[in-house]
Amino acid sequence: MIFVIIIFILGLVIGSFINALEYRITEKKTMAGRSFCPHCKHQLAWYDLFPLLSFAFLGGKCRYCKKKISWQYPLVELGSGFTFVGVLLSSQFATVCDFTKGFFGSSLPFLSLYKLSQYKYDFFLFSGAKMFLTLAIFSVLILLALHDAKTGYILSLYVYVAAFLALVLLLLGYPGGASSTDMIAYYVPYLWSAIVPASILFSLYFFSKGKWMGAGDSELAVLMGLFLGFPSVLVSFYFAFIVGSIWSLFLIYVLKKAKMQSAVPLGPFLVLGVYVAYFFGTQLIDIYFKIFLGA
Repeated sequence: MIFVIIIFILGLVIGSFINALEYRITEKKTMAGRSFCPHCKHQLAWYDLFPLLSFAFLGGKCRYCKKKISWQYPLVELGSGFTFVGVLLSSQFATVCDFTKGFFGSSLPFLSLYKLSQYKYDFFLFSGAKMFLTLAIFSVLILLALHDAKTGYILSLYVYVAAFLALVLLLLGYPGGASSTDMIAYYVPYLWSAIVPASILFSLYFFSKGKWMGAGDSELAVLMGLFLGFPSVLVSFYFAFIVGSIWSLFLIYVLKKAKMQSAVPLGPFLVLGVYVAYFFGTQLIDIYFKIFLGA
């Protein structure tokens, strides 16, 4: 249980960093220097920077100018924290940890590493590396969704970084087998999952001259394919387009904040689709086969 709490706090901290990074990217500022209020530009003290807690204690207002702090900040921090816990509990790393007693039954988590056999120790490091790569990819996805929602642009550089991490994760996940047939059977579905959706989205962008789709969405599709593979990537796109369509209709006909010609950022819905496919994709596919194919 203690490690779940540690991972949750780490997620909160990373969420806070994502908020700061996105703001500075948008404002074209470097990451150098202390954090400050976006309204009055007053430097924030260390006790103003605790994720979630500072927002709650200050009543959602700046300590210095008393202007409201956007709900974006605690929501991104909380979302990042829950994401980290979700990835932890759904990873192979969870199988080598007993969260009620620490690692391998010890009440002192990291001290029990001395008791590990070499095999368990190697598996511990290997599964831990895969988990932290996954956490890094999800952190970039949160940044991409946040920036696209606010500006309408996908941060291409960060997509490439996350795609590289997904490739490393893919290499670490190779189950073994020296034959070329084994390697093709493992890697080709991931490559097709990246190439085919990206080609479709890029075609929509190209032939509509950017009216139907942004170029960044096709880049994000490559990342999704490499990260999720087949058939989970289908779940992510299906969910993204369904929810994105519902939200667009809601903006147009209920909130009256958009028109049929208005551009609605797709990135946040694609990222939401990744979440659904990663955490629930297998179950949703099973349900689909049972309902429509009777399998």
